[in-house]
Amino acid sequence: MAKTGKPIKLAVYFHPGVFLTEKLQEMEITEKQFSEISGLPEKTISLINSEKMDIDSSTAATLEKATRIPATLWLKLQENYNIYRFKKMAKAI
Repeated sequence: MAKTGKPIKLAVYFHPGVFLTEKLQEMEITEKQFSEISGLPEKTISLINSEKMDIDSSTAATLEKATRIPATLWLKLQENYNIYRFKKMAKAI
């Protein structure tokens, strides 16, 4: 197969809350337990998991400490989701 030199882009975008929900399931802990581990309010975790709150750099740094998943990944997930969301809104206009 010939190489084109173009990077592969995946067309799958999701809110970082989806990823956090899966991580908590993998860790076999509740939002309340994660709140105690991370220091984030339980309400914040619930809002992120339900995709009602975006992740900022401070939250990403806290998530990194609690999950050992780099803050840059949390922020990239958020950035990709934001781009997807705004492109979707632009198409609707």
